[in-house]
Amino acid sequence: PSLIDKYDAVAKPACLVGLVEEGPGEEEEWKRYTWDNWKTRLEEDFNEFYFSLDKEKKEWIEEKEGEWEKLIHEMGNKWTTPEKGFDNRAHLSDSLEGSSTWNDSQWEDWIRTKGSQLMEIEWENWIDEKDSLFNEMILKKWIQWKNSKI
Repeated sequence: PSLIDKYDAVAKPACLVGLVEEGPGEEEEWKRYTWDNWKTRLEEDFNEFYFSLDKEKKEWIEEKEGEWEKLIHEMGNKWTTPEKGFDNRAHLSDSLEGSSTWNDSQWEDWIRTKGSQLMEIEWENWIDEKDSLFNEMILKKWIQWKNSKI
């Protein structure tokens, strides 16, 4: 290479070294090379972003496991502590009407049917709420990352 080519190589960013300025196609070649370089960097940045999200997801799940344990404990208290139990909820008054006179068999039947359904509904609501919060967090991070790159 000539002295001019060596100077041009020094003045160009490292990612553009190697482009030789020859003839009318040089601009197209430079555009293609720059575009390919940008895509490569974007892919690398995306991989970093993806792995950071994966790490945050694992940390988030660990945090929610603690909340899950608390929910299970609170649900258990509903069965053993009358003031925290199901009968304090207005929407349950019909299903528990006359429950003060139920025998063990009637209580077991209620637990297997309505009580189980109510606990499942509460569990599903908890899962839906946490899932929604997680998706919102991921969406915000994605929009922020995307806007910083494009």
